[in-house]
Amino acid sequence: MANGLRSFHEIDPAGCPFDYQIPVALEHVARRVAAGGTSADGFHDVHRDLDPTSAFERLGELVVDEHRLVVCHGDYTPPNVLLEGGRVVGYLDLGEVGVADRWRDLAVATWSVTWNFGAGYEDLFLHSYGVPLDPHRRDLYRLLYDLES
Repeated sequence: MANGLRSFHEIDPAGCPFDYQIPVALEHVARRVAAGGTSADGFHDVHRDLDPTSAFERLGELVVDEHRLVVCHGDYTPPNVLLEGGRVVGYLDLGEVGVADRWRDLAVATWSVTWNFGAGYEDLFLHSYGVPLDPHRRDLYRLLYDLES
C-alpha cells in the first residue's frame, strides 16, 4: 500500500484542478463546525475528549507550513485501494482528491493500516513509503480527518 501511495503522489500536482491545502481545508472545516455538521461521536478515540469547536481550535494550533505538495488521494485506506499480487493496481473513492501536503494521506493511511491490520504497521508503512515519522504533521492531519469526516 505504501508503494501505491508513493506512486499516486508522483502525479504532477500542477495538473490537478482541486486544491485542499491548509487554508482551503480550514475554511471547509470551519463552515462544517459552524453549521453543526461535525459530531464528536465520529471522532477517533484519541480525539474523544474534544467537541467540534475545541477540536477546530486545536487544529489551528497544529497548523504548520505545508512542505511537500502532492496530489493527495484524500482517504487512502485499505478499502479504497485495489490490490493484485500484493501491489496496488487501482484507487477507489477519489471524491477528496486534491493538492495538499503529502502528510494528509500519510497520516490517515498509517492510522488506517493499524485499524485494519493491527499494531506495528504504521512504522512499516512509513519505511516502505520512504519517509520518517513526523508526529506533528501526523497529528494535524488526523485531527483534520476527524473534523472533515
